Amino acid sequence: SITDANDNSPEFVDRYLQVNVSEASTIGTQIVCLSTTDRDSMQHSHTSFNISKGNINNTFSVTDEGVVILQRQLDRETMSKYNLTIDAVDSNSSQWKSSKSAVVIIYVEDINDNYPVFTKNSYSAEMLENVPIGHTVINVTAHDKDEEKDSNGRVTYSLVESPWATDKLANNIFIVNETTGAISTLKKLKLNAPQVEYKFQVKASDKGIPSLESFTNVLVTVEDTNDSPPNFTLCPEKIEIKPVKQTKNEIFLVSTTDADYGLNANVTYSIAYETFPEKCASENGVFQITHNGSIYNLRELLAGCTYGISITATDGVEFDFCSVDVQVVAEPGTKAPQTGKLSLDCK
Repeated sequence: SITDANDNSPEFVDRYLQVNVSEASTIGTQIVCLSTTDRDSMQHSHTSFNISKGNINNTFSVTDEGVVILQRQLDRETMSKYNLTIDAVDSNSSQWKSSKSAVVIIYVEDINDNYPVFTKNSYSAEMLENVPIGHTVINVTAHDKDEEKDSNGRVTYSLVESPWATDKLANNIFIVNETTGAISTLKKLKLNAPQVEYKFQVKASDKGIPSLESFTNVLVTVEDTNDSPPNFTLCPEKIEIKPVKQTKNEIFLVSTTDADYGLNANVTYSIAYETFPEKCASENGVFQITHNGSIYNLRELLAGCTYGISITATDGVEFDFCSVDVQVVAEPGTKAPQTGKLSLDCK
């Protein structure tokens, strides 16, 4: 009768194992079970196990029965894969260790446990009212730490009215690209003020179940552009006056309106040219105009003469014109001068 001696090492039945574990798994979850063989008799074949490599932060433990157990909470966003090296040792003699270790690869599966996060708490942009339809005003961006390929980290964008918006319906004017977060215009704007502010929110949603959402505030300031010409509202075609001997008398007044605002509506006036008989003035430059549209004379205005004035109004970009005939009525007993050829003063 040959008595057995403890002269054999335990050996793993399966040396390479892979397993997927949800990051939502609770502590104490059994991950995988290892099995070994030992050629010794029953009394010499008791085996214990230990994790020699790869057990970061002691996330796992292994029982004497070879069961790998979760002992710390998993977080895929911190660690998505563990590569454990596990040794089998004869319980009765530590000199008998498995000649080859087992390798257990644990993949941590994602769950939707992270909200999309915008790169900014709020966004702001400025634009002119005359930008074309489809003009990109600003881009918003949100990131989700969850895994994008599993939809948990795939972010989509949508525009929502801000709770503090008043009567400006931003979603009738702007649209956000669902995939890229680019905010663009739906139509051309025409302001009724120097500038208008549109306040709204953009929602970022992931594709997880249930979906997680976050919001950011967006402020778009639309400024007036100089796209409307001045229009003469007061410009008489013909006026009659008595002879004027003194200079710098206001003869008449012109005025305009401009649909733009602010500096874009600042109108300046100038006299483009004058026409009159040469006997009515010895030289050009009979009239001058002020910034408020007041026309006054620089020379004596003679009875019986008609002076033609062409006036220009401009806001710096757009123009309007008007023409006025100033007819000087001769007083009784006054002889009007003889008329001759016209004199032009083109400026």
